[in-house]
Amino acid sequence: MWNNTKGEQDNLCLALINPRLCKKLSIKVAVEQHDTKTAVPYLHVFLDNTWNLKNCAFIRLDKPEYVPEKNSKRLSTKQKEELIYILTRECNGNWIASIIDKSNIKAATGYETAVQTWIDTYEGNNKIQYDKNGFLVMPDYTKL
Repeated sequence: MWNNTKGEQDNLCLALINPRLCKKLSIKVAVEQHDTKTAVPYLHVFLDNTWNLKNCAFIRLDKPEYVPEKNSKRLSTKQKEELIYILTRECNGNWIASIIDKSNIKAATGYETAVQTWIDTYEGNNKIQYDKNGFLVMPDYTKL
């Protein structure tokens, strides 16, 4: 568990997902970019503008669950709606290719951008689900 010391917050290296939307909404969604080893792909969902780890939900990318080891805050109904909105909208300037046919490229959603950032940082993860066309399938986060 974290103590959320000033030093820990200073050492965070985060990629903000769909920054334009995060500016307009009450939550901020990010993926940590660190060289630590972890088997669970997850998001940081900051519940205010302080970027305080004590006021953060840690949500898995591979299934609609909180990360239990992180002592995660729980999202309100409104915050869940905002999370889904951020993750399902196109992320300007980001593209994703099918894992089956690399020439099949489309504009990436916030979820696809988050997963790709995770994969680029921590290498591949076989827990992530793909559809028959080789594109990512977002978990049903309404079940959080």
